[in-house]
Amino acid sequence: MNDVFDYGEYESLMDEYDDLLCNEEDEKDIYEKKVSEINEYWDRENEYIKSSGIYTKEEVEQILDNHNQIRNEKIAEVKKDYEEALDWIREQKQWAAEQRQWEREDRELDRQLASLDADDGDDRAYRAHRDELAAYDDYIASLDMADD
Repeated sequence: MNDVFDYGEYESLMDEYDDLLCNEEDEKDIYEKKVSEINEYWDRENEYIKSSGIYTKEEVEQILDNHNQIRNEKIAEVKKDYEEALDWIREQKQWAAEQRQWEREDRELDRQLASLDADDGDDRAYRAHRDELAAYDDYIASLDMADD
């Protein structure tokens, strides 16, 4: 049996994982930047309202309350977008993990076929080998059940 590890494939998978991890970090940076921009904008607006001297104290309080409500709504929108982006990245990670599992299973099948001297077009030997393994698994399971 030839158990040669394909480092090129491994590096490719790690690059893919690193890219997805970087995407999470990038999304966090974008989220934090947008929140910071929103806060800076509304802080400037609020400072102008407080220092302009054209509004009464009650009007200033009402305007500031309104600004804070808008600020919170904007931050909630940005957070929703951030969480959706993270969900998408996580789905991509899950898909990539499933794909890697399928590829491992395919490589294992190829190794088993090669060990039986069968080619991709002739799977009779492989099916016979799988039947043998299944029968052995059934036998072991029956011994386990007998112990109970």
